[in-house]
Amino acid sequence: MRHYTRISNHSVTVSHAPAFTLIELLVVIAVIGILGSLLLPTLSQALRKAHRIQCASNLHQQGVALHVLLAEYHSYPTGRGTNSNGAPGRFWAEQLEYGGFGKTNLSPDFYQKGVWRCASSPSQPSPNDYGYNLYGSAAVGGDTDALGLQGHWVSGYEAIIPIAESEVVNPADMIAMGDGGHVFLMRGDKAYHQGSINILFCDSHIELLKGTYVFKDTSDSVLVRWNRDHQPHRERLRP
Repeated sequence: MRHYTRISNHSVTVSHAPAFTLIELLVVIAVIGILGSLLLPTLSQALRKAHRIQCASNLHQQGVALHVLLAEYHSYPTGRGTNSNGAPGRFWAEQLEYGGFGKTNLSPDFYQKGVWRCASSPSQPSPNDYGYNLYGSAAVGGDTDALGLQGHWVSGYEAIIPIAESEVVNPADMIAMGDGGHVFLMRGDKAYHQGSINILFCDSHIELLKGTYVFKDTSDSVLVRWNRDHQPHRERLRP
């Protein structure tokens, strides 16, 4: 229907465009909701994959720093405690920063950002996302008999004798670090990437492994990967 309005003795035709009905609007909203629900899992999966790739990139850079340090000192960073004859630093990440990345000054929060921050990990209670293999296959180890990379603890000394490069029998099959654990990587920890974890081995190659395999499997083939002598040491497992 057309309506005529007289303005200054001229007839002007005014047309009304058709509008959406309420039902049509509801249908459009429903279609958008369905499309969103179909796309959301794909987008979430892509985001998780991006986080996993970023973590692998961080570990790769840490692996490069580790081998720079090994080339210089021929020994691994000590897990905690000052290295007696290696790179300076109170624990392994500081030693990597000084001896591997070549830093001269570190901010107090260096271990909460940059290559030390895993996008998939929870921000609480602590954003310290990359762990170092201190104790080997033991879920909780001791400093005096650690089978990982902690170093040789000398009673009465503040400094620790580092693990020599030659003491790691099979670097390609020895866990060095992983994006999990909060500072120290130990059996029983949690994997961040949908049940999987990026593991950096002593030869600097990286594998994406199931968390249940890394942290809970008790087969010899897994246990040897934790210990620098490449032996399972089943006696170290909890009863």
